[in-house]
Amino acid sequence: MKTLIRTGFAIGLLGTSAIWAIAQAPQPFDMSGERAANPAPAAPPAALNPAAVARPEAPFQLAPPVQPAQPAQPVPVQPAPAAAPQPPVVAPAQPSAAARPEPIREIQIAPVAPEPEAVELPPAPQPAQAAPQPAPAPAPQPAQDVAAATAAKPALPANFERRYIVPSASMRLEGEMDQRAWAIFLTADQAATPARLDVSFKNAIVVMPEASRLRVSINNEPVLETALSSSESFRDVMAMVPPGLLQAGANTIRFQVAQRHRTDCTVQSTFELWTEIDPAGTSLIFARADAPRSLRGLVDLPAIGFNEKGVTPIHVIAPGSNQPTIAPHLLKLVQALALTGNYPNPVVTVSETVTKPDGDGSLTVVLGVASEISAALTHPPADAISRPIVGFVDDERLGTSVLVVSGANWGQIGTAIETMAAAVDRPISVVRTVMNTAPWLSPDVRFVTGKDSFRIADAGAGTQEFSGRRFHTEFAVGVPSDFYAEAYGEATLLLDAAYTSAVRPASHIDIYVNDQIAATTRITRQQGGIYRQFPIQVPLRHFRPGVNRISINAMLDTAEDAVCAPGGSTAGGQRFVLFDTTTFAMPNFARIGRRPNLAAFAGTAFPYNRAEEPSALVLGRADPTIYSAAASLVARMAIQAGRIVPLTPTPAASVGDRSAIFVGTAAQMPASVLGQVHVAESIRTSWRDETSAGKRVMPASAAAGFEALDGALHRPGTEIGQAPASSPETEDTSATFNRWRSEVGGGGLQGQLAGFEGWLQRNFDISFSTFRLREAAAPPYDPAPKTSLIVAQQASPNGGGTWTVLTAPSEERLITGIQSISTVQRWPLLGGALTTYSATTDAIESRPLLTFEFVMTQPVAPGNLRLIAANWLSSNVVVYAIGLVVLCIVLGIVTTGLLARLGRRS
Repeated sequence: MKTLIRTGFAIGLLGTSAIWAIAQAPQPFDMSGERAANPAPAAPPAALNPAAVARPEAPFQLAPPVQPAQPAQPVPVQPAPAAAPQPPVVAPAQPSAAARPEPIREIQIAPVAPEPEAVELPPAPQPAQAAPQPAPAPAPQPAQDVAAATAAKPALPANFERRYIVPSASMRLEGEMDQRAWAIFLTADQAATPARLDVSFKNAIVVMPEASRLRVSINNEPVLETALSSSESFRDVMAMVPPGLLQAGANTIRFQVAQRHRTDCTVQSTFELWTEIDPAGTSLIFARADAPRSLRGLVDLPAIGFNEKGVTPIHVIAPGSNQPTIAPHLLKLVQALALTGNYPNPVVTVSETVTKPDGDGSLTVVLGVASEISAALTHPPADAISRPIVGFVDDERLGTSVLVVSGANWGQIGTAIETMAAAVDRPISVVRTVMNTAPWLSPDVRFVTGKDSFRIADAGAGTQEFSGRRFHTEFAVGVPSDFYAEAYGEATLLLDAAYTSAVRPASHIDIYVNDQIAATTRITRQQGGIYRQFPIQVPLRHFRPGVNRISINAMLDTAEDAVCAPGGSTAGGQRFVLFDTTTFAMPNFARIGRRPNLAAFAGTAFPYNRAEEPSALVLGRADPTIYSAAASLVARMAIQAGRIVPLTPTPAASVGDRSAIFVGTAAQMPASVLGQVHVAESIRTSWRDETSAGKRVMPASAAAGFEALDGALHRPGTEIGQAPASSPETEDTSATFNRWRSEVGGGGLQGQLAGFEGWLQRNFDISFSTFRLREAAAPPYDPAPKTSLIVAQQASPNGGGTWTVLTAPSEERLITGIQSISTVQRWPLLGGALTTYSATTDAIESRPLLTFEFVMTQPVAPGNLRLIAANWLSSNVVVYAIGLVVLCIVLGIVTTGLLARLGRRS
């Protein structure tokens, strides 16, 4: 009996304890439907509530958001295996319209009538509604981690639209702190539509995920923030864009990283930190109605954007593209489109026929007279047979928003294109103040033509506090094409910064210009210090025409980093700060053009951007392939020049001595043109496309017989001899000579002279070639194996103009080479008098500029002449020394004469 009583008492006590524990603990997740209809809200678990998680202190302070809302935090999601993935945004279904020809959304062409004709437009899509949620969450919607959910990205539903946002084929953020900012253009319909941000990234294995973060902001408001914890494969995260954040027009996208090393605390270890963004998995997803969203006018052209490689394909369908009459209209049209759309990497393809609709981030253009475009369009505009037409249509074969440029004849088409070009052209007398770089580098780069100064805050660099080892920030400045300051002149960086007493005197601040170190300043005080407008002289020798990137790097050494205790890479407080009141001051610099100068050609399309009369454009032949290569080239030139570059297709015999651009294969180049730009004439027959060597296609008729022979050879005990693999590319003669000289030339007088020259080069940047009165003429260039493209520039035969040649061994290599080097990342690498590109190694190499001639670009002024003379004499020290000696002799003679006349004879 006692046993039963004790057992019952224990059971009751355990039941009471369990009920009390359940009442006190958070309710676990279950699938039952037995709860009350409106249960009391329970506190979210700490693992899912961003406000409840004790975050590690940020290694550096990211830019504060405009609004105090917390950025979305990524939370791992484990989807149910049986449930189909639900889209984040659902657009309401729209009743489909009856099948009928879509009206053209026409752009008016000057001159226009006083009352513009009413244009029928498709109904605007209704704003999409968000998918119903079980209950509103008190915190912002977290970003969802879908890396483990799906092995392959599912296809996007038909009622959704993807907009890629990374304007390059790859993007890597390096170091302990780094950021990139640019702008994307959205239409009013897109800005009003619910959107989702998708980001795909991968980081180095040495990155500490507990203290490293990736933040993505839109219009200075954080939208997504996540830990950097994906070193094996790309990780996909997503977050909903807050309503009202996107705006019609330009929207600034900013990627920021704060990274710390797992085990090392040295400055050298920070170079191992990186985060790579996958452009194909990084985009904005918009919900739309059943009807595809269409462009309404030319002002919406920037909304086309680019594809997953950061390239904007412009597909021009021209049924008469084999006719020479199309060339001038085509070249001006692609320039107008590139300037209107402001695309970072436009690539033009010209074809005669329709193949299939182009993909995302591409523009399809139908160009031709009314009688020809009927073969390309299902429903061509009826008015094109009587007047010029520029407008968008939705075509069954070509897709939505196809731009049609047509008319009754090519005269009317030319009028329409001139109207488009006039809207974006800049008169040659108007000097621009900024370079429009926002689609790949935000904000627009300030264009400096003389003495000027500005704060780095105006260039996009704000005040930043830092607690790590290697501080990094950068800004950009643009200089004109006639910038001449390679050997004389210094800019000044007036530094506003501070450092704590933890920073040891071995630390230093380095200034880089275009990835070349230009200046360094040592930190000498041990008790900390504040820099107020501290001047750092930056030589102008590293600047080049066009955009120049200037980075400020602080290498900070502390006693804590020398010990590097566990978790030491994140320990400690802020140790350095850079204030946005830091000022960059540019002095007056010499302004005179040089020829040849491919750096100026790449920077601002010099000298063709300054020509008052159209320059000649000589094409290898009139066909879509050559037109595609030339159109891609002039599109890039227009973007760099910021205006329509005046070019006229001209036969080679009619060029004369004026400036010209030659585009074609080596075999198509006119006689003596290659020799004029110092390229060997023998390449017409000797230059082969070796990048495709070894790829041989066997006819189908011979394949069966070869397989039978191959099977007969494979008998038991038979040894099969395999042809050796092709040997790698051999180094050129100069590289072989330098290697042998370094190995066997260490002794004797020649070896000592070579060592002395190397010492001068390392310490004073002076070589024996500096002491030459005249540079020896270089032999004509003979391309090395695997060379895919040559870009060469020299003066015309009589010196009246500039000739620039772009040639390749085949038409295929010509178009792929030009499209490869014309990206915004590779185009600034052009320089010197000759540049080559290899498709095999994806490398660009330039020959140094040894000799050149001056081209007057400014009115004669004493101040400018003094700066020109100072630069030229600094580069020609022998002439300077001889002139100095001559002046001393003249001074001695004059002094002797004066003393003989005025003095008293002994």
